[in-house]
Amino acid sequence: LTHYQAWIVSQMFGWYRLDETRKYRYGMIYTARKSGKTMFSVAVMLLLSYYDDEFDSEVYLLATTREQANQGMKYMKSIVNQSESLASRSIVRRFDIGHEINGEAILKSLAAKAESLDSLNPNGCIIDEMHAHPDLSLYNVMKSGTLARTSPMILITSTAGFNTEYPFYGMVERGKKVLMQE
Repeated sequence: LTHYQAWIVSQMFGWYRLDETRKYRYGMIYTARKSGKTMFSVAVMLLLSYYDDEFDSEVYLLATTREQANQGMKYMKSIVNQSESLASRSIVRRFDIGHEINGEAILKSLAAKAESLDSLNPNGCIIDEMHAHPDLSLYNVMKSGTLARTSPMILITSTAGFNTEYPFYGMVERGKKVLMQE
């Protein structure tokens, strides 16, 4: 991990409430192109699925296109197959990875179509390249899907993008105010 990635992991997973639920359930990684956002997101997905102690874990990487989603799945399969510990406990299939560490878990990458994702019950999801999403429908359907989970995590990753009319721009501006304590 780079220093900034280690800091992100410590903030996302290092703070808990007295009832042992995660303090922070939403995160945003906003950084330049080709800085390793997708690979880092895949590592976060694996952490959520294998080590977060959620029964019947569902963790999704959502991207705007099938090609982008498949790239994340390719990284995920590579990590699992290269780890003797993960490979021995996993079932790597064409479009997903499963394991039975705590119930029947699934890791899957999907092209973003909010209207077809209502039945999901994720304890974790990564929404990749949020700047390219014209509205918050995907974010909202994933957020509502996490409501039955004890300590869900939604991570948004993106570069700047160009369209200031898309909702990600507002998320970035809100994030700046939080960091400036405004």
